Amino acid sequence: MGLDADHLSEAFEAYFAQSEQLPTRVMLASDAKRAAALMLQQLPEGHRDADGWTRDSALFDTLTREELLELPVQTLLFRLFHEENVRLLGQRPMRFGCSCSQARVEDALRSLDLKETLAAATAGVTEVHCDFCGKTYRFSDEAVVALFDATDANAPGSDLIQ
Repeated sequence: MGLDADHLSEAFEAYFAQSEQLPTRVMLASDAKRAAALMLQQLPEGHRDADGWTRDSALFDTLTREELLELPVQTLLFRLFHEENVRLLGQRPMRFGCSCSQARVEDALRSLDLKETLAAATAGVTEVHCDFCGKTYRFSDEAVVALFDATDANAPGSDLIQ
């Protein structure tokens, strides 16, 4: 699916329209310290209320990005949809998490060519930087060779047992 939208919220709306085939509205807002999003989606059984989607979409359009950032969720939902049957689903606090690890980086290095990996080293050190969390993993040339030796030792037909 292509990304043929000027704004990320439009890309989300297009995705849901094409892939999920559910009318969806998305508003995103952020400042230097926080971000907020509101998604309004017509449920598959939403056809029971013929005017519901049109009405809810019009109410959604009255929301400003400033309100989305500033107002508590309960206040925001009440202001927009107090005449509708709206319920707030359970909330889970968001937390940052990265799945990178020493073992994953070692596996990634083992998938490369040893000579190319050593050639890419600077001053005898191979560095792998995780762009997601910012952590840098450093391996000496000896450690890189040991990774490949361990792989060869565990290969089928190897006489070495570790």
